[in-house]
Amino acid sequence: MIVSKKSESNTVPKIQLIKCSQPKKCPICRTLCEADDTEEIYVCVFCSFGIRKIGSSANDAEHEEKNIYEHIAPHLLRQRRLENEYLELMMINGDVINIEPLGVAPHDSYKIIFKIRTIISPIPTYEDLLECTLTIPPEYPEVAPAITANNTPYPWHVNWFQNGRWCFGAWNREEPLVSYLYRCAKTLQFDPVFTNPNDAANNAAIAFCNDNENNKNIIPCDKKTIPTIS
Repeated sequence: MIVSKKSESNTVPKIQLIKCSQPKKCPICRTLCEADDTEEIYVCVFCSFGIRKIGSSANDAEHEEKNIYEHIAPHLLRQRRLENEYLELMMINGDVINIEPLGVAPHDSYKIIFKIRTIISPIPTYEDLLECTLTIPPEYPEVAPAITANNTPYPWHVNWFQNGRWCFGAWNREEPLVSYLYRCAKTLQFDPVFTNPNDAANNAAIAFCNDNENNKNIIPCDKKTIPTIS
């Protein structure tokens, strides 16, 4: 059984990893932790967030979450997560998605350059580069980050507001920034799997979306492989 001591101070707890064969990233603070194979439980060594598998099968998809991380001061939890996610973002930084941290560490804003062929009008016309700003709020991860385009014309897409802000849909605090950027990039490609005309941010683009959903010469508008991490 893994026992995690609660921290009453505002200092960052010292990480002590339990040796075993199946490391797992904590979905709350993104710290790489170890698992107790006997008990089939993962407990984060930083924030004490725990996930216990249900059933005896290792392939069982069901999990029971133990939300016991609240004893960590929110600003320390945010700091650790930002530090870990910076490392993850640098792993996908490259030719398709260029990521530049802004300000001082731990970074809560980034300049993102998507080198993706993006539809910018219903004609359609295209743009091959879009610069955006990723802004992470003080309440993160309880509150979602935001992505806003810096250059015009803005993407012509049902899930992009006409002021250049991406409508990300539902937010789950366990979604890492790498996954968040992946979803954003997929909308820029007008990937039908990541396009939701039923929750439109740009109503003027609904007809374009519906008219071209089966036209493979238009949708998707870009077929580059979007980088991600496993």
